[in-house]
Amino acid sequence: MGVAVQVEMRNGGIGRAGIGLTAVGPTNLRATAAEQVLAGQQPGDALIAEAAGLAAAACEPRTDMRGSADYKRDVVRVFVQRGLRAALRQAQEVQA
Repeated sequence: MGVAVQVEMRNGGIGRAGIGLTAVGPTNLRATAAEQVLAGQQPGDALIAEAAGLAAAACEPRTDMRGSADYKRDVVRVFVQRGLRAALRQAQEVQA
């Protein structure tokens, strides 16, 4: 599975975000609900958790020898949180 996160800062807040997911559904997908909840908001732990939960809900993993569908959804949630934190940190450094 793979998660890609991109964040654009605008006036100290999140101007735009992109979250791509791969190998957790029949095709690659974007977590559009998560992207939308981030746009225009001030970064924070609660917002990151909400976006990560929405991204996990957007995927459709299958249970196989690598893990259950629930486990894979949780991994997506964790990876999106990590990715958002890293992307926000980098975007804030560039903006400063």
